[in-house]
Amino acid sequence: MNQLFVIKKESTIVDLYVEATVVGKMVYQEHTPCRFYYEAGYMQQVVEIDWCITDTVMNNIGLHSRYNTNFQDFEFDGNMLTIKSDEISIYIRRQK
Repeated sequence: MNQLFVIKKESTIVDLYVEATVVGKMVYQEHTPCRFYYEAGYMQQVVEIDWCITDTVMNNIGLHSRYNTNFQDFEFDGNMLTIKSDEISIYIRRQK
């Protein structure tokens, strides 16, 4: 089976390889804990990323710790989850 991981009913925390680009420039490449869950009340899938950088740097770059399907575009190709938000693209996969 070719998939990133299996989401269960409860939240799932997985250490995955995360890359982020801002306006096409790579700003982050690191194995990073990510939490995946579904919020039934808002009918949205949520991804929380525990960036391995300080909050100040994260905010200056324009990254957030939480993304969801109601406000960002999620694309999944079986090997990688891509999250797009304005000029930011985040790529999440098992390994580099």
